[in-house]
Amino acid sequence: MKICYFGIYDPAYSRNKNNIIGLKENGVEVIEITDRAPGFGKYYRLIKRAFAIRKDFDYVIVGFPGQIALFLARLIFKWGTPVILDLFVSYYDSIILERRQYSKNSFHALWFYLLDRLSCKFAHIVLMDTMAHADYISSLLNVDCKKILVVYVGMDEKLFRSIAPAGDASKENGFLVSFHGNIQILNGMDLVVKAFKQLENEGIRLQIIGGGPEYGNTQKLAEDIGAKNISFLGKMAPEKLSEYVSIAGLGLGFFSKSKKIDRVIANKIYEMIAMKVPIVTGRSLAMEEHFKHGEHIYYCERGDVGAIADAIRKLERDPGLRRRLTDNAYRYAKEHLTTKRTIADLLEALKRRDKSIQ
Repeated sequence: MKICYFGIYDPAYSRNKNNIIGLKENGVEVIEITDRAPGFGKYYRLIKRAFAIRKDFDYVIVGFPGQIALFLARLIFKWGTPVILDLFVSYYDSIILERRQYSKNSFHALWFYLLDRLSCKFAHIVLMDTMAHADYISSLLNVDCKKILVVYVGMDEKLFRSIAPAGDASKENGFLVSFHGNIQILNGMDLVVKAFKQLENEGIRLQIIGGGPEYGNTQKLAEDIGAKNISFLGKMAPEKLSEYVSIAGLGLGFFSKSKKIDRVIANKIYEMIAMKVPIVTGRSLAMEEHFKHGEHIYYCERGDVGAIADAIRKLERDPGLRRRLTDNAYRYAKEHLTTKRTIADLLEALKRRDKSIQ
């Protein structure tokens, strides 16, 4: 099988990277055509490169973000070649409904909604990252649910791995808890900071690795309330994360009450499982598609500072539970959520579909 991975996607971003790795692991020949340069010139270069080889593919996958590039792909590639849109994230949902950057009655809202909806309409197949997210997008954008396939982001063990058994250094200067990733309101890091203030005198400390729009506010909050058991390490290359995260006794997911959390499994969840770090996070529908409370992941009530602190306290005091969560989550992910397995499931689903869909 030969697939063109096409668009203005970032090949280093985990969603695209894992998809491409998984395709290659399953013996697919992948030809990448991407251009992320600023300005409209990139679209001309994409068209020029794609036209030269446009007749040779079994499928075209338009990488995330792909809403605009989808229309180019439909125009360029040989009629009859199925074009797959990896929607992954809706502009309308993220920018208008979640972040509320513009009014729902604004031109921007209409533009993002039409861009999302029409790109899904003109794609032969739409990819989403969880069943909960697929159901939501189907309803929000009026996309036929039969058109959507779920491809979980999956676990990249080559990049993220356990350098030392989880918890090896956790008692050296207090029990170490780790958070990594871009901090947004979605994360609920204000709740986490307040929870760690409650844990300040219990020998439990937090390292925060990353950046993002709420990083500065999170740092300021920690300073304002005097949470001295929190350290901010800033951004870190993915290649270095394992060195810092895998030694933690516990890793953190998402904790806000945002409805979006019910629909997604954060990249960091897969990464911490690969690094063999036990995880505590807010309960969500998407997470429960794969992970059971007390067996793979420890869930707590979202939006509740006391519940977050209690969950961390319980796990700090129960190394047997932490080991059980780590072992079970890693074993489950090895069987069901590696990059090779998630893409194998996609390829099998594609074989069952009618390639003649136009």
